[in-house]
This record gives sequence, structure tokens and C-alpha cells, in this order.
Amino acid sequence: FDGGSWRGQDPASVARRVGVLKRVAERIAKDKKRLAALETTDCGKPVEESEWDVDDAVACFEFYADVLSSYPFERDVALPEDDFKGSVSREPLGVVALITPWNYPLLMAVWKVAPALASGCTVVLKPSEHASLTCLELADLFHQCGCPA
Repeated sequence: FDGGSWRGQDPASVARRVGVLKRVAERIAKDKKRLAALETTDCGKPVEESEWDVDDAVACFEFYADVLSSYPFERDVALPEDDFKGSVSREPLGVVALITPWNYPLLMAVWKVAPALASGCTVVLKPSEHASLTCLELADLFHQCGCPA
């Protein structure tokens, strides 16, 4: 986190994160049937519901990529005194630890991972030991799409 460019708010770093988020969304969409089957195998939900979860995961990554494209990381703040100038600077927090349950392993992971990565944080994801297959696949997709280790 400290030494990498992932957390940067400059246009190149933001564009890099947008690209990774969009590529992950595309890969998840491409692998929908396989990921849905894994999700069903992992936690026992009907395949149709797993497919909805995969669609929601795609939408989540697309949403945060779109938000990030125009996000105001720094903005001026109006103050009551003309002698003072104020601004708000939004920066990533650092390393974010995320724990997900067994019943919605992929979707709950995505709801937590996507905004954290979009903001420039690094992530440690701990899925449920009872249902971790799709989270392991998600990690592999991140590496394939250019996300740093």
C-alpha cells in the first residue's frame, strides 16, 4: 500500500483502477455459468439465484468503475470567512480486512472488495471456510485483469 501506485489519485492511477474494475466485470460476465455453478456447489443455492448473484457482481464492478471515473478526490469548501481557504481531500485508508459469510460468498465479497479497490485501498479478503470457491476464483480474476498482488 505505502509504496505502490495503486493508491494514487492522479489521473493515471485512477485510470488504472477503472481499467481493472471494468476488466474484472467483463471476465465475471464471460464466466457467468461457471461461476454460478461454483457458487451453487459451494453454498447449495439454486443455480438461477447464483446466476442473479453473478449478474449483481458484474453490475457492482461496473458501478464503481463509473463512479471512480468522475469522483472528486479533492474539492474546495466554502467557508464563512474570506480570509480562510478550505478543501476536502479524500484518500484511501490503507489495507482493508474483509470477512464474508457462507450464504452469499461471491456477492458479499464483491460488495466489499469493489469499493475498497476503487478507492485505492489494498484488500485482504477472508471468505467463509465453508464456502470459499468463488472468492478464490475472484482473486484469480483480479490477477488476470492486472490488479497488483
